[in-house]
Amino acid sequence: MNVLKTNGKTLIALLFSMVWWSSTQPVLAQFPSTIDPKCRTAFRIVATQEGELNLRDQPDYPSLSSAVIKRIPNGTEVVFNISDRTGDWAEVKIPGGQTGWVAARYLKYSHHGATDFNGRMRIRTLDGGAVNLRDLDNSQAVIGTLPNNATVEFQQLSGYYSIVATPDGKVGQVDNRFLVCN
Repeated sequence: MNVLKTNGKTLIALLFSMVWWSSTQPVLAQFPSTIDPKCRTAFRIVATQEGELNLRDQPDYPSLSSAVIKRIPNGTEVVFNISDRTGDWAEVKIPGGQTGWVAARYLKYSHHGATDFNGRMRIRTLDGGAVNLRDLDNSQAVIGTLPNNATVEFQQLSGYYSIVATPDGKVGQVDNRFLVCN
């Protein structure tokens, strides 16, 4: 579990299961019930009525004055990072790598890959770039890279990472946000 403090607000997130905890009860993401929990992705589509969504430097609580740092066009796919404890605000990464906060109600779940888990997963990124394969004992140490669409064998969940094996037998950790069922 990660805890993040921003302007005095505490944010707690469990990324892989996509469960966000408030101080009183959990708020579950709206996933289609036909998707195996291991196959749920961190990808979302911007879906507004106005055509663009404000990307802000922090959640826009009534007591804060958050700056709009960019406008995201409707239909843009983003990667969900975390939610605030109310579930009203989501930190996302947009194409090009910029990160900021958006009103969560304008994000629609975007599924990629299979809906049933078979032990194989595929690397998926917004920009088609490679993902780091990290050391099992030190998630800061990069032991290789995996290209977009590379297939790996899932071994086990380890917090924000999954332990995977590559086709050539290398075992390491990959950020869960970039894994989809194959």
